[in-house]
Amino acid sequence: MHVRKLDLNLLPVLHALLSERNVTRAAARVHLSPSAVSHALARLRELFDDPLLVRAGRSMLLTPRGERLAGKLAEYMQRMEALLADEEDFQPRTHTQTFTLAVTDYVEWLLLPRLVEHLRRSAPQILLRTRTLQTSQLDFGLSSGGIDLAIGFIPKPHPGIHARPLFREQFACVVGAQSAWAHGRLTMKKYLSAAHIQISPDGLFSGPPDAPLAALGHARNVVVSTPRWITAYHYLTRSDLILTTQAALARTLSTSLPVLVLPAPFAIPMTELVQVWHPRTNADAAHRWLRALVLQLASDARSDAYAGKGMPPG
Repeated sequence: MHVRKLDLNLLPVLHALLSERNVTRAAARVHLSPSAVSHALARLRELFDDPLLVRAGRSMLLTPRGERLAGKLAEYMQRMEALLADEEDFQPRTHTQTFTLAVTDYVEWLLLPRLVEHLRRSAPQILLRTRTLQTSQLDFGLSSGGIDLAIGFIPKPHPGIHARPLFREQFACVVGAQSAWAHGRLTMKKYLSAAHIQISPDGLFSGPPDAPLAALGHARNVVVSTPRWITAYHYLTRSDLILTTQAALARTLSTSLPVLVLPAPFAIPMTELVQVWHPRTNADAAHRWLRALVLQLASDARSDAYAGKGMPPG
């Protein structure tokens, strides 16, 4: 039988009949009269060219065709109920899903441990998969479903992509605790005489400090470019390089690595950490819950990074 011949409104009635094997109980289950269910059964028998249920004494038995339909229809109805479930039915503790996040190692160090801890405690069946954030491939990753959520210092995304700021970040300078710059104030003269390291996923030797520095008529001597924050910090512990970077992670890592965080000797415009996602997941309850959680945990991480450190959050 072709599906176009079937009135889909009959499927809940058929499911009830095959499950209950009784017209009266099936009628109560679908909130119809026994007469209406009997008429529906007659139509279903005609459509399937099979009795589906036959009387045997005071009970009804399924025909072989009815038996096959019963199993398949039960699975179909479960999927339909899940598909049409109201948003309020989303329960993090019992929800099962794997989210793929595209992030920088900045986010992996500052934010992801908090997110993992929260999920293990409150949503133990939700899994995380992380990928390295590559802005040149971000639109494709989001639109193809390969990425559920991207978090980072992302340039203005494609007009069709949703974006939500998490927090604004100040810049600071990071130096090795044993370097030549670890004593006294970091002046502009010291800054310009030093060699610098730049964090760039694209391998660039320039970054946010360079435009405001050029406006003052100066330029840095960047000698190393690396895509990874933790690699840059490792270089700092063994050299006199200066890293000019976002301050929250710098302050977090300074508690466990031999580096010092110093104010930059000139003003650098703040940058914005954002989360971005595709419109197809915008209204999904699980995705909305995850984005709200990321927003809260990002705020907590930044507040903790700046707490008692002397630099206001801004």
